[in-house]
Amino acid sequence: MEQPRKYLLLIAFTVLITAALACNLPGALRRGQNQLEPIAVTTEEADQLEDNLEEVADAYDSGKPFTLTVTEAQATSLVTLKLQSIGETRLQNLQIYLRDGKIQVFGDALYEGMTLPINVAARVSASHGNLDLEISEAKVGFFDIPESMLDQFQSQLDQIILEQLSPDASDVVIEDISIANGVMTITGHAR
Repeated sequence: MEQPRKYLLLIAFTVLITAALACNLPGALRRGQNQLEPIAVTTEEADQLEDNLEEVADAYDSGKPFTLTVTEAQATSLVTLKLQSIGETRLQNLQIYLRDGKIQVFGDALYEGMTLPINVAARVSASHGNLDLEISEAKVGFFDIPESMLDQFQSQLDQIILEQLSPDASDVVIEDISIANGVMTITGHAR
């Protein structure tokens, strides 16, 4: 029962990992604030997402198809509170937006005494029943992260995803992932 939950939580943690990788980047100029409405962090939203994940795990355990719906407020709250609980202070003011088929993370990274704005976008999709993650954009300030660094980050993310999967988790089939209008919906079933 624990392994499928770990796999389902992987999507939420993928956002966290993407942002954590970005905090190791060298300095750049500060970009203007994003034009999206700020998302408040609340324990209620984080708790709701954890409850939703629990329901999905129960459906999986019962052999039923599942649907997981994640809102921007839930993702932002859960990731921010998880970062705080592990004592991560290098990432601040995270905002996770779910729009136009991608997860986009804005925030500030503390690097050698400087605060650097970050913007990381990833496309997440279902591919042959598995989670497929592709970093489509990564910026520090006004500067794009070079393709060679993106390739390295993508390789690290792929390795982290592979490490999270176990033989039990491979029994989870992700049928579809849609991201639009502030909501990510994931459907799947047990193999």
